[in-house]
Amino acid sequence: MAVRHRPGKRRRDRYIIDLTDQTGQRRWVTFFGTKKQALEREAQVRLEMGAGEFQARAAQATFDDLVEAYLSGRVRVKVREATAKEYEDEIHRHLLPYFTGRRLRAISMRDVEDFRAHMLAQGKTGLPIKGREDARRTFGYHTVNKILRLASMMFGYAQRHGWMTANPAKVERLRDDAPKRDDVRENVLDESEAQRLIAAADGPCLILIQTALYTGLRQSELLGLKWGDLDLEAGELHVRRVYREGRFYNPKTRTSRRSIPLNEHLIPELKRWKLACPIGEHDLVFPNSVGNPQRKSNLLMRGFYPAVRRAQLRSISFHGLRHTFASVMIANGASIKTVCTLMGHSSIKITADTYGHMFEAQGREAVSLLSRAFSSKSVADSAAKAATGGAPSQRLTQKGDFGVADGIRTHDNRNHNPGLYQLSYGHRRPAGGIIP
Repeated sequence: MAVRHRPGKRRRDRYIIDLTDQTGQRRWVTFFGTKKQALEREAQVRLEMGAGEFQARAAQATFDDLVEAYLSGRVRVKVREATAKEYEDEIHRHLLPYFTGRRLRAISMRDVEDFRAHMLAQGKTGLPIKGREDARRTFGYHTVNKILRLASMMFGYAQRHGWMTANPAKVERLRDDAPKRDDVRENVLDESEAQRLIAAADGPCLILIQTALYTGLRQSELLGLKWGDLDLEAGELHVRRVYREGRFYNPKTRTSRRSIPLNEHLIPELKRWKLACPIGEHDLVFPNSVGNPQRKSNLLMRGFYPAVRRAQLRSISFHGLRHTFASVMIANGASIKTVCTLMGHSSIKITADTYGHMFEAQGREAVSLLSRAFSSKSVADSAAKAATGGAPSQRLTQKGDFGVADGIRTHDNRNHNPGLYQLSYGHRRPAGGIIP
C-alpha cells in the first residue's frame, strides 16, 4: 500500500491511499489534508486491516443506521418502556438532528466536544415547548451530561458491533455546581414539620402521606401497592410492583422487591382506610375516587402540595418523605446496611452517596460518647487509687485467685501466668485454695 499524490487531476488537493484490504479487494481511500496527515491515516488503515476492522466508505454505517439499530436492538429489548420512551425522545430531539447523515467512523472526539458546546448554547437560549411556539424551555449542565452519557452508550453499542474502532463520546463531563432539585439536605422534614404535614393533610392523601413517612416507599411503589401486598396481622408490607406512565411494571432491580415492617401506629390507620378505600379491579391501596390507578399529577396537585401549603412548610418534593424516613432511621442508630435494605437501594454505595452526611453526624456523636466513656473511666481509676492511698505495698500484698500477688515484681513467668503457676505450684495449694 502506498500514498501517492496525483497532480493535474481534479482531485489534486487530495491524497489517495491505494491499498488492498483484508479480503483481497483493492481500495482507494481519499483523504483531505497534508501529506503528513495522509501518512498518519495510512498507518491507521494498516492497523485496521491487521485487526480485520477496515471498512470501505460505502460500507460504513451512518449515525442514522445506529439510531435505528440501537432503538430496536437495545432500547426496546433491554430497557423499560418508560425509560425507552425517554431515550427515544432525547435521541430525536438532540442527537439525531446534529449527527444525522454522518458516517460513524468519521465522528471524532472533537466532533463530540463541538456537540457539547452546541448543547450548552442551545440550553441557554432554550428549546421550543411543544404546542407553545412562543415559549422556550432552557436546560443546564445536568441535561447536557445526561445526553452525553446516552451518546456514549450508543457509540459503545456501535463499537461492540464493529462499526467503530473507538468511542468518541468519552469526553469530559461538565462540572455541575448548581443545586439539585432533590437536594437531600433541603428536602427532609424534622419531627415537628412531619407532624404539621400530617395534621394538615386530609382525605385519602392523609393515609398516603403517613404510609410514605412510615415506610419510605417511592411514589411509584405507593401507587402500585395492592391490598394483597399488605399483611396487617403480621405487620409487613411487600413491594412487588410500581405504577408509572399509565402502566404497572415489576420493580426495576432485585433489591427493590423487598419487605418492610409496618409501624404500630400505621397498622390501625390502614385498617380504617381499607373500609373506606374505593374498590376497583386492581384492588389498589391508593386508587383514585373510582378505584382506578391514580395519576402522579393528581396526587401532587390535589393532595400533597395543598397539604404542604396548609402546613406552612417550605417547598419540598414528595420524594422528601422518603428522605425523611431514611433520616429518622439514621438518627435513631440504624446501620447503613439496614437503611440500604429498607430503602431498596441496589448497593450500599448509593445509600452512602445519598445519606453519607447523616452518618457523619452519627459518627461524631459516637466519638463524643467514646470520649465521655474514657473520661469516666479515668475518673473512676483516679477515685480507686485515692481510696487505696496509692501505696504500692498494699497492692503487692493482695493475692489473686491463684495465690499470685497482683503487683508481684518477680521475673519468673510462672508467677505472671496463671496457667503456668497452676501447673508449677498447684500441688502445693491447700484445700482452701489460698496460700497462707
